[in-house]
Amino acid sequence: FFGPLIGLFLGFDAINRERAHGTLVKVVSQPIYRDAVINGKFLAGVTVITVMIVAIVLVITGFGLTLLGVVPEVEEILRMAVYVVISIFYISFWLGVSILFSILFRSTATSALASVAAWILLSFVVFFGASAVANALAPVDQRGGADMETLMRNVQITENVSLFSPMVLYMNSTATIVDPSV
Repeated sequence: FFGPLIGLFLGFDAINRERAHGTLVKVVSQPIYRDAVINGKFLAGVTVITVMIVAIVLVITGFGLTLLGVVPEVEEILRMAVYVVISIFYISFWLGVSILFSILFRSTATSALASVAAWILLSFVVFFGASAVANALAPVDQRGGADMETLMRNVQITENVSLFSPMVLYMNSTATIVDPSV
């Protein structure tokens, strides 16, 4: 839940602040490409996210080792490493969205609000709206009066629409990595 907010807060004023303080003109007047400035700000944010996630995982792992006394096996360490990589990509996606809004909007407040609105829309509205779309396209009676084909179509539409949400993709991928039975 807090990962996307960290990504949004790291990048919502990345370019706006430079533009407002007048330093963007000075930076771009040098023989530096505009893309290099944007990529540098993105990579700096990804570096901060990576250090933060790795530090959190190491601290939690250390607490787990001291409290439980159980040493993880190689498979568990690899699953944890894949989980960290997926989490870094997920938070970096939101960092990229916030930097995009920082480029598109001149006002810092507008870019922050647009970033948070995009997060709410893509994470929660799509997630909860998927069942509404499915019920509109393949209505299912709540009393169980629908046939199996309509019920399967409803579930399939719900899953396909919910895949537009990065939060659903992240939850599905982490559930697969963390739970070996999946």
